[in-house]
Amino acid sequence: MLKKWCAILLAVLFLCGSMISASAARYLLGDTDGDNVVSILDATMIQRVLAGLKEDKDGFVAKRGTIVDKELSIIDATMIQRYLASFKDPYQIGTVITEGDEYELPFIPG
Repeated sequence: MLKKWCAILLAVLFLCGSMISASAARYLLGDTDGDNVVSILDATMIQRVLAGLKEDKDGFVAKRGTIVDKELSIIDATMIQRYLASFKDPYQIGTVITEGDEYELPFIPG
């Protein structure tokens, strides 16, 4: 009976871990419009949000476009422009960011 419950618990933990990994958010750093390409349109999107011409309701632009500090700024748009002009990029713009993959299943001795 105990082995049966352990097997059920292990199966539930495995399924929960799979669901958590599947829901991990992945995006390109600097891709503020969500088209999976870092382009001049992304820098323009940051400028529009900062100027109040576009609303960032869910924080989508800020999350993907905040590159230098903890808040979205015009410097982030400038860094995207420098990246596109092939200047040195210490911020790794265009790399895939994965959020939510920190969870690991606990070790259960057999």
